[in-house]
Amino acid sequence: MQSPQWYDRYIAKDPGSLTDNSNKYIGIARLRQKRADNISCTIPSSMKFATNSCVSPFSTGPEYRTFSQKWGHVSGLDGFSRLEFIWDYQNVLKTGTLGYTGKFASYSGGGYVAPLGRTMRNSYINFRFYKRNVWIDERTRCLFIEFLTYSANSNLFNNVKIIFEISPSGYILPNYRAQTAKLLLVGEESNAFTLIVLIFFSLIVISLSIRSINDIRKKKAIVFKDFWRLVDIVLITMTLICLFLYLKRSHEVGEFLNRVKQAKHNKFINYFYLFYAESALTTLAAILVFLATFRLWKLLRFMVIIKVVEKTLDIAAKFLLFYITLITIYYGEAQRLYSDQQEYNVLNYVKGQCYYYKELAKVKFRKCRLKGGQDENWERKKHVFPKSDEHRYAKCLTLEKCKLRAMRQIALDCLRNFKPKAKFTEEDAELIKGTIVQMFKTCNDESKAIFFLSNLVGWKTKLIDDEKFLKMENILNILLDSRPKIDESNTIPTTGLQAA
Repeated sequence: MQSPQWYDRYIAKDPGSLTDNSNKYIGIARLRQKRADNISCTIPSSMKFATNSCVSPFSTGPEYRTFSQKWGHVSGLDGFSRLEFIWDYQNVLKTGTLGYTGKFASYSGGGYVAPLGRTMRNSYINFRFYKRNVWIDERTRCLFIEFLTYSANSNLFNNVKIIFEISPSGYILPNYRAQTAKLLLVGEESNAFTLIVLIFFSLIVISLSIRSINDIRKKKAIVFKDFWRLVDIVLITMTLICLFLYLKRSHEVGEFLNRVKQAKHNKFINYFYLFYAESALTTLAAILVFLATFRLWKLLRFMVIIKVVEKTLDIAAKFLLFYITLITIYYGEAQRLYSDQQEYNVLNYVKGQCYYYKELAKVKFRKCRLKGGQDENWERKKHVFPKSDEHRYAKCLTLEKCKLRAMRQIALDCLRNFKPKAKFTEEDAELIKGTIVQMFKTCNDESKAIFFLSNLVGWKTKLIDDEKFLKMENILNILLDSRPKIDESNTIPTTGLQAA
């Protein structure tokens, strides 16, 4: 999330951008956890000789108490008094979040909250404090990482929530949620025409509201007995609610941005209510469109085609559901008949399980670690092996070998120019000819050389060829293979070494 690296090796001071260089986080991120207590868990009497403590699942024993440093009852906070609140339980009103239903349990919106910093340095200082004081321990049952991002390219706000559920057995289940909303209008979206249309629409709704109120006052008994007049009242009421939510949300977005600008000392600014208002506005607008379409059907009943459709549905209603069910069933059968997927039954399941355990046994008893392109019949055991390619070549530099040869020729020319008084020889002519050939030669599907950056000192950069690491790997494997055999019954077995 927070990285000073910006476009390869160029460094920017606190850019506030994510690693995709298109989204910018607003404010700071925070950690929020739900914990289980140690009161609801009981140990069977027959197993108390093995352990005297246990932690219950969150569903049976959620934690709501307030603690001090390291989840204890001691005074003092290691000189970090500004983070004293991370040991206090905060309810839903303080955290501003709703509940979450996961695989292991359902979690309410409150919890123990710990903020990160605006910059990477501040985040590292805070996180180091949390780690030193064991803020995340064996009683943590769910950890939320919550932050807000903004993409200027698409004018979208993103409410990002990364969730880690932790079972009592220690299994960690990750989940990711992102809610996107357009909370600001820019460019043509916020011009004078849009404002005029909004004002005109508001005036129409207000006039209809006044008319409905007068009808209720004059013909109260008749209005509440007429179904379509009730639909009109509901439509007008929901339209007024949508207008109020839209104007209120726009005002709150401006207030939120002002609070973010004025926030100091890495303070987390609550933004969740903006997305809740956006969700409520979207839901009400969808219901409003449905009711308006339903009401429009009533207005168009004077047309013959509308009456024909209504009568058709009325006559066929008894058999329509039956026909839909039959078509759905036989459509699935026809789709299966013309697809490549065969019918899956109990026999297929047993065969699949047998094949799985057969391959699992091969992997467990295999003597060497296979790599991509390696022959399965190769029996040599590798003592030293590199990391997986996705990690090993994450920050490598590649260059075509033809370009390397051209650079070599230019370097030789520069060395020759250090001797301007030397006589022109045939070697110099061959050098010039080789330079011309390498400079104007096209690289056609030639392999690339791989380099890694070594430790940088000042402005100096040193590149190390990948071939050197491969040679070191082969030499170490040969040396370890040539070691004298040791009685393994009196030694502890060793595992393979993984190259950095």
